[in-house]
Amino acid sequence: MNRIYKVFHHLGSFRRSVSITLVTFLLIVFGASIRGTGVVYANEVSRVISHSATFLAQGETANDIVVIGNDVHVAGTVTDNLIVINGTAYLAPTAHVESVIDIGGQVRRG
Repeated sequence: MNRIYKVFHHLGSFRRSVSITLVTFLLIVFGASIRGTGVVYANEVSRVISHSATFLAQGETANDIVVIGNDVHVAGTVTDNLIVINGTAYLAPTAHVESVIDIGGQVRRG
């Protein structure tokens, strides 16, 4: 009985791992399809998906920001999600962010 429990327990971990990998892959593929070049300034947009350094200045608002392979600097407001993959999220004292997800980097306040 204990052996069956271990098998099912490992399957649950495997399923979670596959789910996380799939979501990350989809974010990367979706981001690559609308890839920009240079620095992105998010000032009158609801959604930013970028592979470049991204800046949201004080007084600017974005609903969602997804940055892949680079850093994001936020001094404004992100009303929904800030997602950073393989980069660092720098949050200024004036930043207001509903939720931050950083995979492979750091979240720094200051």
